[in-house]
Amino acid sequence: MINNVGAARVLHLLRDAALNLGASRRPSRLPKQGEPIRELEVEALRRRLQRDDLIPGLTVHQAKGQEWPRVGVFLSAKDEQTLAGGLHKLEPEHCVLYVALTRAKESCVALGDSSELQMGEDNEQRAGG
Repeated sequence: MINNVGAARVLHLLRDAALNLGASRRPSRLPKQGEPIRELEVEALRRRLQRDDLIPGLTVHQAKGQEWPRVGVFLSAKDEQTLAGGLHKLEPEHCVLYVALTRAKESCVALGDSSELQMGEDNEQRAGG
């Protein structure tokens, strides 16, 4: 249960919210096995959100001006190269890295495999980014 509200009720409230936020109709219940699966997912999410070691997922721009006990960052190979060469004050990309790395009160850790981000960099280069 989330705040003493069961997962089935949470799904019901989410469907109401979708309608209130402008959906053309209220989303319907899922087929036979779908609804229990979604209820289990809601319950799993509730458990994850209650963990003491939770690291919220935010963009650097959402995180700017705020601090958390722990921060996890995904660094691309390009980010790692930039850090190895040192950050420069007025370089926009360097400022973004600085913000990302200075949001932690206690610890900042690298998350995941930076090779996962290579495809995104390739797409930016192809798009002229």
